[in-house]
Amino acid sequence: MKIVILILVAAILTALWIRLAPSSVAKWHDAPIDAAAPKRLGYLTEVEFAAAATDVMQALDLIALVTPRTVVLAGSANEGRITYITRTKWLGAPDYTTITADNMNEGSRLTIYGRLRFGLDDQGVNRNRIKSWLKVLEPLQQAGCRAAILDFAPHWVV
Repeated sequence: MKIVILILVAAILTALWIRLAPSSVAKWHDAPIDAAAPKRLGYLTEVEFAAAATDVMQALDLIALVTPRTVVLAGSANEGRITYITRTKWLGAPDYTTITADNMNEGSRLTIYGRLRFGLDDQGVNRNRIKSWLKVLEPLQQAGCRAAILDFAPHWVV
């Protein structure tokens, strides 16, 4: 019986840690391009637009902020980099998504990197979230923004 109680207490403490662990801006607000060989499982993609970087970032910021359980960890559209925390519905485990915008000769490029903090596999959750955000931007693409989406397979670097 004591072993069952100890296991139950350990499970509760682990769940509390996952939900309440602090998020370090220094650790999670890194540039996605610096994470070209990501240290954690995640999804990395680049999207090019004919529109200015700030305009696309502001639109994507609005899309991200209406996503359930998503808040800004650091950054802003005007800074050219934003990191969001999106928590799972039941356990509250955090996923981090960092978006960086760079102006190019004709338009801009967004680099988006979504990754999990706890666990070994996110079951494609970060990829699906990022693709759903980009899907909402499609009307902007059809209204004069040309986009080339370069997908990088989920990364696992030991």
